[in-house]
Amino acid sequence: MASILSPLSFTGLKQRWLVKRRPKVVSNKLVVRASSRRPRIDVGAVEFKTEGPITKVVGEDVCEHAISVLRSTPPKDFVSVDDTDEGDIRKLLFGLNGETLPAETEEPPYPYLLRRGDKWAVGYRYDSDVINGSLFREEGCKPELAQLFGEGGKAADRYFRYVLGYQNNEGFVSKDEKLHQMLRETLMPSALSIFGVEDVEEASRHTSVYSLYANVLLPGHVINLHLDVPEFRGLDRSNCPTWLLVVARCAGLFEEYRVNNVTSVFYPKGANGGALAVYPHINGEQSDSAQVYSVEGGSVVLLDADSHHHHSEAARAVDDTGLTVECPILPKSAELSTRASANGGVEWVVTDSDTDEEVLVYPETDLRFSISCKFHIFANQEEVDQFKNGEKLTADQIITGLTKDLQERGVLDASRDPSSFALTELAPVFVDEYVSPTAPSSDEVDQLWKSYLADVGRETVEESEPVAVANATSNSTTTLISFDSGKAYSYHNLWLRDACKCQECCNVGMRPATMSAHILGLEEVAPVEIDVSDDKLKVEWTDGHKSTYPMHWLEVMGKSVGKPENNLSVPVPRSTEQIVWDSSLDIPKYQLEDLRASPEEYAKFLAGVTYPGVGIVKGVPMDPEKKHHTFVNVMQELIGRLNSHPIRDNRHWTISTQAEQYEEIFTGKGKSSLDYAAKDPLLSHTDHSDYLSPAFMVCMHVLDGRSCNSVVDGFAVAKALKEEDPEAYELLTTEKQGYARLQEFYEMPLNKWAISPVISLDENGNPKLIRMSEGKRTSFMTDFEKFPKYWAAYNKFTQMLDDPRFQIIFEMEKGDVLILNNHRTCHGRVYIPGGYRILLGGTFGKDQYINRVRGQKVGVHDAHDKAYYVELPMDYFDGYMDTWS
Repeated sequence: MASILSPLSFTGLKQRWLVKRRPKVVSNKLVVRASSRRPRIDVGAVEFKTEGPITKVVGEDVCEHAISVLRSTPPKDFVSVDDTDEGDIRKLLFGLNGETLPAETEEPPYPYLLRRGDKWAVGYRYDSDVINGSLFREEGCKPELAQLFGEGGKAADRYFRYVLGYQNNEGFVSKDEKLHQMLRETLMPSALSIFGVEDVEEASRHTSVYSLYANVLLPGHVINLHLDVPEFRGLDRSNCPTWLLVVARCAGLFEEYRVNNVTSVFYPKGANGGALAVYPHINGEQSDSAQVYSVEGGSVVLLDADSHHHHSEAARAVDDTGLTVECPILPKSAELSTRASANGGVEWVVTDSDTDEEVLVYPETDLRFSISCKFHIFANQEEVDQFKNGEKLTADQIITGLTKDLQERGVLDASRDPSSFALTELAPVFVDEYVSPTAPSSDEVDQLWKSYLADVGRETVEESEPVAVANATSNSTTTLISFDSGKAYSYHNLWLRDACKCQECCNVGMRPATMSAHILGLEEVAPVEIDVSDDKLKVEWTDGHKSTYPMHWLEVMGKSVGKPENNLSVPVPRSTEQIVWDSSLDIPKYQLEDLRASPEEYAKFLAGVTYPGVGIVKGVPMDPEKKHHTFVNVMQELIGRLNSHPIRDNRHWTISTQAEQYEEIFTGKGKSSLDYAAKDPLLSHTDHSDYLSPAFMVCMHVLDGRSCNSVVDGFAVAKALKEEDPEAYELLTTEKQGYARLQEFYEMPLNKWAISPVISLDENGNPKLIRMSEGKRTSFMTDFEKFPKYWAAYNKFTQMLDDPRFQIIFEMEKGDVLILNNHRTCHGRVYIPGGYRILLGGTFGKDQYINRVRGQKVGVHDAHDKAYYVELPMDYFDGYMDTWS
């Protein structure tokens, strides 16, 4: 059964290809039914009970040696971590099915993709991107979080990393063997206790360090919320996407292959800020609670970092006591080195690798240093042998296993072959279903950090100075505006000046003709004074003009014209895919009295025009004289006035099987538009194919008798054609076809002619308009070379429109009104029960529909209402606008 829900339920989400039924709350085109927030997962197969994080203090000799190693590190060995590179320990492409999309545009089709040459691929740590985005976008997210973790977005996570050692087939390769041995000997007993094998003698012999690296955070740098990348027998980050390994760990479906790892985070020097928060084990069964660990010299936190979400607040300069920290902006290629300072200390220098220019200098006391020492925990020789020679897990096995699990749970379409899903499509579903439910909520994070700040005596946001809601940047070309919601955007000054809403510039929504940037000489305009009060932004410009802007309007516009300046302001990604339906759809039916009485039911009715694009209104009163008045009045009540024809006397049309009326209607004296026999079957078609702009909605009322009709989703058939015969789809979306009406009862000057592909596409490559009418199609217009293949493609499409996989056949009773989205839903007549029927019909344009939606959403029915059009809260239209194109 298809659920027909108002797009109000889908605010900010995506359109999707879907054949079975419409999802409820989803974030990806593949989802059939989105599960509720998943409970903490029972991973079950872990051999040893995992303890929560433990702490340890190491000696000064270890700290001093570690710092000396970092100071002597060659500048080029410090790598600035970002989306595009992380030294030798990252890899993006692995030859998996559907792991890339062709890079046909400059911008990725989905925000989580990264470009590699001529392809897009899923980002290294897409899992972390999602849970961090949710952390700062969840309803109820507190401003303190944005302040604690900075407002630098991705730039704040670009700290420096230095790989000190790693395990390979030959053993452990270390850049400083002394440091390796010191940490191994000092930390191993504590590491063993995480998996409860500290008293097992064999475990001490077989456990080993497999990774050793240092992180250096400048003031303003953070480490975003994440799980460390787990290992499975046969799989690590060298042969499997890192985000997929995290998904597999959270899913708990592959624990028999999992390698037990312990991460020790060692701080060789104390630091201000940069504290580490560790959240409860992802299986939810451990007794541990969330904790925050300050950065103290010599302290170590040991944990199963593959199973505990963790992150670090912004690092701070040693004398920084405030809440917010400015994020350092690093050059594309940055190096980190040390030198003696003028006061005899040590300072760290950031250099642009491309120009050798020094861009930042910090005293060593302002930096946060940590060294991660990661252990493979093996209890005995058998586990070592199993790790080396046991059955290996593969990335394909993970993908197939997760896909089948989601199909069995009803999240993905179970009728599809698991191998038919592309990895670029599955990524959002996998992370939403497996990783996100294990991550802490913004409320949990907020409560933890509030408690920590109180314990260490740092002020909270309530005690600090009020956050500025607006300010002009020093850059004369842009203005940075912050809002009460915590969002912040930069706007071009010229855009702000042009958008001025004062009475001089804006009169009831109509812009005067003299409001030209060229005429007014606004190219160099900049703010002289800026102020926020009474929920308005007030600006005095260099040209002497004074402007006033509603803050809520600026915030809404910031999503499309502004530059996001913090994580909270980054727009929620939207897919560009479409929902489609097949013959399993239960055509929605609405009682007229319910549409009149219930705004919620009426909203569903309006939503049904876009998806599924077909519905039946029942309970329309009978017209005692069998005239058109009741139908016309009801349609005006539901949508508006029916379209008017330049010759026809009425706004409606009539199709009747009555013999005497048939002769009058069909033979030409009544100026009718009827151009086909009223009694015969009709193939699937759309109306007005010969119009330059075909009607958006078609409404048909059974005034008397009964009718057996068919409907089919043209978009679904187009999608199926694309999958089954891409060449045919290409021809029908690119080659133009003529549509015309030239009959003797029509006056020649009014003959209509349209030329268009059978399937017109929108800017995202999705079908937006189907033109199909054998009665209006002219002779084919395809050139000689392409004609045979075009003929085959056209005929295949027409046959698929009548395919039982897609076509729904149903009966209409006297009084029913069939509502169709004429741009997507093809309809036909199968037969007329009893041979008798009188049908009334009419059409609406897309603007009429959108205006009614606008009225239903914001209570403004008059298009010339005095309210400024720019003040309408545009996000009210989220969910509707997705389907208008």
